[in-house]
Amino acid sequence: MKKAGIILIMFLSIYTGFAQDTAKVMKEKKVLKPDILKPLKISLNEDGSHYIQFTGLVQAWCRWDQSNPGSTINQSSSGANNTWDVSLRRVRFQTLGQLTDRTFFYVQYGLNNNNYLSERKYGFFLMDAIGDYEFIKKYLAIGGGLSAWNGPLRFSSPAVASFMGMDGPIYQQTTNDLNSQFARQFQVYAKGNIKKLAYRVSVSKPFITNSTVNAPVNISGGQAPVGSVDGASGNNMQNNFATFSSHAPNPQFNSYFQYEFFDSETNKVPYKTGTYLGAKRVFNIGGGIQYQKNAMCWSQATATPGVNQIVYHQLLTAGVDVFYDAPVNKEKGTALSVYAAYMYSDFGQNYIRNLGVNNPTDGGQGYSGVTGKAYSGGGGSAFAMNGTGHTASAQIGYKLKNDLLGEHGTLMPYVMTQISGFQYFDYKPMAVFDAGITWLVKGHNSKFSLDYQNRPYFSASAIGATPTQTERRGMCVLQYQVSF
Repeated sequence: MKKAGIILIMFLSIYTGFAQDTAKVMKEKKVLKPDILKPLKISLNEDGSHYIQFTGLVQAWCRWDQSNPGSTINQSSSGANNTWDVSLRRVRFQTLGQLTDRTFFYVQYGLNNNNYLSERKYGFFLMDAIGDYEFIKKYLAIGGGLSAWNGPLRFSSPAVASFMGMDGPIYQQTTNDLNSQFARQFQVYAKGNIKKLAYRVSVSKPFITNSTVNAPVNISGGQAPVGSVDGASGNNMQNNFATFSSHAPNPQFNSYFQYEFFDSETNKVPYKTGTYLGAKRVFNIGGGIQYQKNAMCWSQATATPGVNQIVYHQLLTAGVDVFYDAPVNKEKGTALSVYAAYMYSDFGQNYIRNLGVNNPTDGGQGYSGVTGKAYSGGGGSAFAMNGTGHTASAQIGYKLKNDLLGEHGTLMPYVMTQISGFQYFDYKPMAVFDAGITWLVKGHNSKFSLDYQNRPYFSASAIGATPTQTERRGMCVLQYQVSF
């Protein structure tokens, strides 16, 4: 009995020590995992493979902007040189579900860019509503509805809650709010995976351009618009500048293909993750196209004085990109995220779009100014984001070790750039730079992003002159994101 007691005491001692060590290891392993909340799900069957899930997002901005020359607020230049504001960049509520082994649905309501210039009682609107059926497991699902199964690049359809910084490469949403509803259109799509190749293709019916506040103004007789309109105002362009046609829109074709060398990504919804914060090891090379027949037009002088000819033109964008997002040191929880892309854009002759996201001013934002005036590069925070020509972009971020700030999470510094050569600027470089740091309090569920953006301002000294860069302006944004 005495020996048995000694053995029992030894066993309990060994077990206690082992349990303590195991608990310590498990605690460390728990720390090493990305700090994320469990999804809010309702299981529809015993194993949870059939479910309904709910998500939500709020992104609030506090911003200072060094406004572009000529900016106005409520048609006055007073107070428009430097602006400060608080706004809602995005709000989202989503419901999605796997109802059977093959049936999936997704619905999203939300709003964008709600600031002090917005209409009072700014309303939520339907952003996405799709359903699809998986005809061949993993290989082929076909669906339809209102959504953004778009090309030509990864962030033509971004998962906005997972950006590593304040925002993503918005230029890739090439027709945002022109013939789309914040990049969404009514679509029929096919998606799937063929081993390591993930694909999406869609055919959509674009919105007519005069159904938006950004509608072009038609020429006499209403046959076609003479000018383009930016994302915030409604100014005409001079003749010989392409714009979106107001005629009944032709179908638009979108595609994006990516080869997944390491971990696979979900293909349930169209929106691509910005960074996994080390939760996955992803290396993809992708590419796609976007095409619409006779989407663009412009007014061109003929040999007969006072008579113009309307020229119609395709919309074509094509691009390639590479995405790498993976842990660096699993024990410490560090991770690296790198993305680079190239896009060719053909919107027709001299097309240019100045766009200031969530712009804090309401004037001076025309593409090329009112007809008969020299080009001005837009008001507020606008810059020439899209145009006929070439664009390259890149971004890199590094997630520091987990619990760098104790219970307050860790940090992720990043830099981003967009460099474009547009036909209208005679292919002179247009370069925008962002640098910032994201404070990951609890992964993407609770995070602050402090971003500084430096942008160029282009203007022309006379009608018909090629615009040149005259100065650079800056903007600083502090964003707080809460999501579940």
